[in-house]
Amino acid sequence: MRERALSVLAVLGMALAAFGARLNAQSPHDTIQKFFKDYFEAKLNDEPEFATGTGHFENADKWNDWSKAGRERRRVSSEDSLRELDKFSLATLPDEDQLSARLLRYELRGELESSELVTYLLRVRQLDGAHNRVYTTIDRMPRRNLRDYQNILSRLHGVPLYVDQNIGILNEAIVHNPIPCRPFATRAKQNGRTSPEGHGPVKPGSACFRASDL
Repeated sequence: MRERALSVLAVLGMALAAFGARLNAQSPHDTIQKFFKDYFEAKLNDEPEFATGTGHFENADKWNDWSKAGRERRRVSSEDSLRELDKFSLATLPDEDQLSARLLRYELRGELESSELVTYLLRVRQLDGAHNRVYTTIDRMPRRNLRDYQNILSRLHGVPLYVDQNIGILNEAIVHNPIPCRPFATRAKQNGRTSPEGHGPVKPGSACFRASDL
């Protein structure tokens, strides 16, 4: 009788252990939701300007790190996130998670593919850019208590470094010459315009901007 009772207890113990393991095991939905959460929190932490723009003010006393090292760190983070996202099998996910995964994949790929264009060529645009982002970012910051005003002051104190880093990016743009010159040169030649250097007609494929032109 005693042995039979022990056997029953052993079976019950194994059943409870198996049930507990199933409870602890995350479903595909839970796993990818955790990935989404971790990705978003990391983005908020790495990009204070983005955080402010989305109503998160935990690091509202900082600017994005626009140094080469900071930009490279964000690029590597995006590549890592895309690599992790590609490990998920969409077929195992609910429809809403599949949509979220596809949208995030599209965003990450677009971000990586357009990184040089956005960083160098679109740094300063007609309606937006580094030249007025200070104003728009601070305008989005709350003014509710002492901490909010301390954040504003900290950001204002950080403007000189922000400006220096953006000037550095513009100087890099001159050296790297990311501007698509061939289409510009072809159209300019068709219109009879002269080259940016001022030395006669534009030749297709010629450099649009060079450090020697400044």
